[in-house]
Amino acid sequence: PILGYISHSDLKTEIPVISRPSSTLAESFRSVRTSLKFFIGDTMNPVISVTSTVVAEGKTFVSLNLASVIALLGKKVLLIGLDLRKPRIHRILEVENEKGLSNYLTGETENVDEIISETNIKNLSFVPSGPVPPNPAELIESARMKDFIDEARKRFDFIIMDTPPVAIVTDALLLSKYVDMNIFVVRQRYTSRNTLRLIQEFYSEKKLRNLSIIINDISLTGYYGYGLRYGYTMRYAGYAYGYNFYGDYVSAKYGYMKESSGYYTDDDDSEV
Repeated sequence: PILGYISHSDLKTEIPVISRPSSTLAESFRSVRTSLKFFIGDTMNPVISVTSTVVAEGKTFVSLNLASVIALLGKKVLLIGLDLRKPRIHRILEVENEKGLSNYLTGETENVDEIISETNIKNLSFVPSGPVPPNPAELIESARMKDFIDEARKRFDFIIMDTPPVAIVTDALLLSKYVDMNIFVVRQRYTSRNTLRLIQEFYSEKKLRNLSIIINDISLTGYYGYGLRYGYTMRYAGYAYGYNFYGDYVSAKYGYMKESSGYYTDDDDSEV
Protein backbone atom coordinates (compact mmCIF):
# COMPACT_ATOMS: atom_id res chain seq x y z
CA PRO A 1 0.00 0.00 0.00
CA ILE A 2 1.17 3.53 -0.80
CA LEU A 3 0.64 5.95 2.08
CA GLY A 4 1.48 9.03 0.03
CA TYR A 5 3.77 10.99 -2.25
CA ILE A 6 6.26 13.68 -1.25
CA SER A 7 7.04 16.22 -3.95
CA HIS A 8 10.50 17.37 -4.94
CA SER A 9 11.55 20.83 -3.85
CA ASP A 10 14.59 23.06 -3.97
CA LEU A 11 13.61 24.79 -0.74
CA LYS A 12 16.66 25.23 1.46
CA THR A 13 15.02 23.90 4.60
CA GLU A 14 14.91 20.56 6.38
CA ILE A 15 11.47 21.21 7.95
CA PRO A 16 9.31 22.76 5.22
CA VAL A 17 6.04 21.98 7.04
CA ILE A 18 7.12 24.58 9.62
CA SER A 19 9.22 27.08 7.68
CA ARG A 20 7.24 26.99 4.40
CA PRO A 21 3.73 25.83 5.35
CA SER A 22 2.15 27.07 2.10
CA SER A 23 4.59 25.17 -0.12
CA THR A 24 3.71 22.16 -2.25
CA LEU A 25 6.12 20.13 -0.16
CA ALA A 26 4.28 20.99 3.06
CA GLU A 27 0.98 20.11 1.40
CA SER A 28 2.44 16.70 0.50
CA PHE A 29 2.99 15.96 4.17
CA ARG A 30 -0.48 17.14 5.13
CA SER A 31 -1.85 14.66 2.60
CA VAL A 32 0.23 11.88 4.14
CA ARG A 33 -1.04 12.89 7.59
CA THR A 34 -4.62 12.51 6.36
CA SER A 35 -3.95 9.09 4.82
CA LEU A 36 -2.29 7.96 8.04
CA LYS A 37 -5.67 7.90 9.79
CA PHE A 38 -6.85 5.06 7.55
CA PHE A 39 -3.82 2.93 8.43
CA ILE A 40 -3.73 3.36 12.21
CA GLY A 41 -7.51 3.32 12.70
CA ASP A 42 -8.45 3.41 16.37
CA THR A 43 -4.96 2.51 17.60
CA MET A 44 -4.24 4.51 20.73
CA ASN A 45 -0.84 6.19 21.07
CA PRO A 46 0.53 4.49 17.93
CA VAL A 47 4.24 3.82 17.44
CA ILE A 48 5.27 4.47 13.83
CA SER A 49 8.60 3.38 12.38
CA VAL A 50 10.02 5.25 9.39
CA THR A 51 12.81 3.46 7.55
CA SER A 52 14.26 2.75 4.12
CA THR A 53 16.31 -0.04 2.61
CA VAL A 54 19.43 1.94 1.72
CA VAL A 55 20.83 5.35 2.55
CA ALA A 56 19.81 8.70 1.01
CA GLU A 57 16.18 7.83 0.30
CA GLY A 58 14.97 10.53 2.70
CA LYS A 59 13.76 8.63 5.77
CA THR A 60 15.08 11.20 8.27
CA PHE A 61 13.55 14.03 6.26
CA VAL A 62 10.20 12.21 6.20
CA SER A 63 10.38 11.26 9.91
CA LEU A 64 11.01 14.83 10.99
CA ASN A 65 8.36 16.45 8.82
CA LEU A 66 5.74 13.78 9.53
CA ALA A 67 6.24 14.24 13.27
CA SER A 68 6.07 18.03 12.87
CA VAL A 69 2.92 18.06 10.75
CA ILE A 70 1.13 15.80 13.27
CA ALA A 71 2.24 18.09 16.11
CA LEU A 72 0.64 21.02 14.26
CA LEU A 73 -2.76 19.36 14.91
CA GLY A 74 -2.20 19.77 18.65
CA LYS A 75 -1.16 16.16 19.19
CA LYS A 76 1.69 15.43 21.59
CA VAL A 77 4.36 13.79 19.43
CA LEU A 78 7.63 12.13 20.43
CA LEU A 79 10.26 11.81 17.72
CA ILE A 80 12.95 9.24 18.54
CA GLY A 81 16.35 9.18 16.87
CA LEU A 82 16.90 5.45 16.66
CA ASP A 83 19.75 5.47 14.20
CA LEU A 84 22.22 4.67 16.97
CA ARG A 85 25.11 4.15 14.55
CA LYS A 86 25.02 7.44 12.63
CA PRO A 87 22.88 9.98 14.50
CA ARG A 88 21.96 13.05 12.49
CA ILE A 89 18.50 14.30 13.35
CA HIS A 90 19.62 16.08 16.53
CA ARG A 91 21.69 18.49 14.43
CA ILE A 92 18.63 19.54 12.43
CA LEU A 93 16.65 20.19 15.63
CA GLU A 94 19.68 21.84 17.26
CA VAL A 95 19.54 19.53 20.28
CA GLU A 96 22.60 18.25 22.13
CA ASN A 97 23.43 14.57 21.64
CA GLU A 98 25.61 14.08 24.72
CA LYS A 99 22.79 12.28 26.50
CA GLY A 100 20.13 10.27 24.72
CA LEU A 101 18.52 6.89 24.19
CA SER A 102 21.78 4.94 24.29
CA ASN A 103 22.43 6.28 27.81
CA TYR A 104 19.02 5.08 28.96
CA LEU A 105 19.33 1.65 27.34
CA THR A 106 22.71 1.01 28.98
CA GLY A 107 21.36 2.01 32.39
CA GLU A 108 23.64 5.03 32.64
CA THR A 109 20.52 7.22 32.82
CA GLU A 110 17.64 5.92 34.92
CA ASN A 111 15.00 8.59 34.33
CA VAL A 112 13.27 8.94 30.95
CA ASP A 113 12.81 12.65 31.60
CA GLU A 114 16.57 13.15 31.37
CA ILE A 115 16.67 12.18 27.70
CA ILE A 116 13.46 13.82 26.42
CA SER A 117 14.10 17.29 24.99
CA GLU A 118 11.59 19.95 24.01
CA THR A 119 11.97 21.39 20.51
CA ASN A 120 11.16 24.77 19.01
CA ILE A 121 8.09 23.15 17.43
CA LYS A 122 5.03 23.23 19.65
CA ASN A 123 3.86 19.78 20.87
CA LEU A 124 6.97 18.07 19.44
CA SER A 125 9.43 16.42 21.83
CA PHE A 126 12.59 14.63 20.83
CA VAL A 127 14.82 11.86 22.14
CA PRO A 128 18.29 11.99 20.55
CA SER A 129 20.25 8.82 19.86
CA GLY A 130 22.97 9.67 22.35
CA PRO A 131 26.63 8.60 22.14
CA VAL A 132 27.25 5.85 19.59
CA PRO A 133 27.35 2.51 21.48
CA PRO A 134 29.41 -0.54 20.44
CA ASN A 135 26.37 -2.86 20.59
CA PRO A 136 23.24 -1.06 19.29
CA ALA A 137 21.39 -4.23 18.24
CA GLU A 138 21.73 -5.76 21.71
CA LEU A 139 20.53 -2.54 23.34
CA ILE A 140 17.46 -2.39 21.11
CA GLU A 141 16.55 -5.95 22.10
CA SER A 142 16.96 -5.25 25.81
CA ALA A 143 14.14 -5.06 28.36
CA ARG A 144 14.86 -1.37 28.87
CA MET A 145 13.81 -0.68 25.28
CA LYS A 146 10.39 -2.13 26.02
CA ASP A 147 10.19 -0.09 29.23
CA PHE A 148 11.00 3.07 27.27
CA ILE A 149 8.33 2.44 24.62
CA ASP A 150 5.73 1.62 27.30
CA GLU A 151 6.48 4.89 29.08
CA ALA A 152 6.37 6.85 25.81
CA ARG A 153 2.91 5.46 25.01
CA LYS A 154 1.64 6.78 28.35
CA ARG A 155 2.91 10.31 27.70
CA PHE A 156 2.46 10.94 23.98
CA ASP A 157 -0.30 10.70 21.38
CA PHE A 158 2.11 9.63 18.60
CA ILE A 159 5.60 8.13 18.69
CA ILE A 160 7.64 8.42 15.47
CA MET A 161 10.88 6.45 15.21
CA ASP A 162 13.61 7.33 12.71
CA THR A 163 15.38 3.99 12.20
CA PRO A 164 18.41 2.86 10.16
CA PRO A 165 18.09 1.34 6.65
CA VAL A 166 17.02 -2.31 6.94
CA ALA A 167 19.21 -3.61 4.09
CA ILE A 168 22.30 -2.41 5.94
CA VAL A 169 21.57 -3.16 9.61
CA THR A 170 18.88 -5.13 11.43
CA ASP A 171 17.76 -2.51 13.96
CA ALA A 172 14.49 -1.65 12.21
CA LEU A 173 13.49 -5.33 12.14
CA LEU A 174 14.36 -5.76 15.82
CA LEU A 175 12.13 -2.81 16.66
CA SER A 176 9.13 -4.24 14.78
CA LYS A 177 7.66 -5.89 17.89
CA TYR A 178 7.04 -2.44 19.39
CA VAL A 179 5.66 -0.88 16.20
CA ASP A 180 2.03 -0.42 15.11
CA MET A 181 2.87 0.84 11.61
CA ASN A 182 5.97 0.56 9.43
CA ILE A 183 6.65 3.14 6.71
CA PHE A 184 9.25 2.51 4.01
CA VAL A 185 10.56 5.55 2.18
CA VAL A 186 11.52 5.02 -1.47
CA ARG A 187 12.82 7.73 -3.76
CA GLN A 188 11.95 8.46 -7.37
CA ARG A 189 14.82 7.88 -9.82
CA TYR A 190 17.01 6.60 -6.98
CA THR A 191 15.53 3.51 -5.32
CA SER A 192 16.29 0.31 -7.24
CA ARG A 193 13.66 -2.24 -8.21
CA ASN A 194 15.55 -4.79 -6.12
CA THR A 195 14.69 -2.61 -3.15
CA LEU A 196 11.00 -2.84 -4.00
CA ARG A 197 11.32 -6.64 -4.17
CA LEU A 198 12.68 -6.63 -0.63
CA ILE A 199 9.82 -4.48 0.65
CA GLN A 200 7.31 -6.72 -1.12
CA GLU A 201 8.81 -9.75 0.64
CA PHE A 202 8.37 -8.07 4.02
CA TYR A 203 4.76 -7.30 3.11
CA SER A 204 3.82 -10.66 1.59
CA GLU A 205 5.43 -12.69 4.37
CA LYS A 206 3.98 -10.38 7.06
CA LYS A 207 7.39 -9.78 8.59
CA LEU A 208 6.41 -6.22 9.46
CA ARG A 209 3.07 -5.08 10.79
CA ASN A 210 0.89 -2.62 8.86
CA LEU A 211 3.50 -1.85 6.19
CA SER A 212 3.16 0.97 3.68
CA ILE A 213 5.31 3.01 1.30
CA ILE A 214 5.95 6.73 0.94
CA ILE A 215 7.31 7.69 -2.49
CA ASN A 216 9.67 10.59 -1.97
CA ASP A 217 11.11 13.34 -4.16
CA ILE A 218 8.43 13.17 -6.86
CA SER A 219 8.97 15.48 -9.83
CA LEU A 220 6.00 15.83 -12.15
CA THR A 221 6.71 18.99 -14.14
CA GLY A 222 8.44 18.10 -17.37
CA TYR A 223 8.17 14.37 -16.84
CA TYR A 224 8.59 12.23 -19.97
CA GLY A 225 10.16 14.64 -22.35
CA TYR A 226 9.72 18.14 -20.98
CA GLY A 227 13.23 18.82 -19.86
CA LEU A 228 13.42 16.74 -16.69
CA ARG A 229 16.77 15.07 -16.22
CA TYR A 230 16.57 11.31 -16.04
CA GLY A 231 19.45 10.91 -13.61
CA TYR A 232 21.37 12.52 -10.82
CA THR A 233 25.04 13.12 -10.32
CA MET A 234 25.23 12.03 -6.70
CA ARG A 235 28.45 12.27 -4.78
CA TYR A 236 29.11 10.85 -1.38
CA ALA A 237 31.93 11.20 1.07
CA GLY A 238 33.47 7.73 1.37
CA TYR A 239 31.31 5.85 3.82
CA ALA A 240 31.35 2.22 2.78
CA TYR A 241 28.74 -0.21 4.05
CA GLY A 242 29.51 -3.30 1.95
CA TYR A 243 26.82 -5.38 0.26
CA ASN A 244 23.09 -4.92 0.56
CA PHE A 245 20.35 -7.56 0.80
CA TYR A 246 20.57 -8.54 -2.85
CA GLY A 247 24.35 -8.57 -3.13
CA ASP A 248 24.65 -5.15 -4.72
CA TYR A 249 27.56 -3.15 -3.41
CA VAL A 250 26.58 -0.05 -1.45
CA SER A 251 29.01 2.76 -0.73
CA ALA A 252 27.36 5.84 0.67
CA LYS A 253 26.96 8.21 3.56
CA TYR A 254 23.84 9.52 5.26
CA GLY A 255 22.51 12.59 3.44
CA TYR A 256 23.28 14.18 0.14
CA MET A 257 26.01 16.58 -0.67
CA LYS A 258 24.50 19.99 -1.41
CA GLU A 259 25.14 19.69 -5.12
CA SER A 260 22.90 16.66 -5.55
CA SER A 261 19.59 17.77 -4.13
CA GLY A 262 17.74 20.60 -2.52
CA TYR A 263 17.13 19.29 0.97
CA TYR A 264 19.10 16.19 1.92
CA THR A 265 22.26 17.74 3.26
CA ASP A 266 24.62 16.46 5.90
CA ASP A 267 27.58 18.77 5.91
CA ASP A 268 28.94 17.96 9.34
CA ASP A 269 30.76 14.63 9.20
CA SER A 270 32.29 14.99 12.64
CA GLU A 271 31.58 12.36 15.24
CA VAL A 272 29.13 13.55 17.89
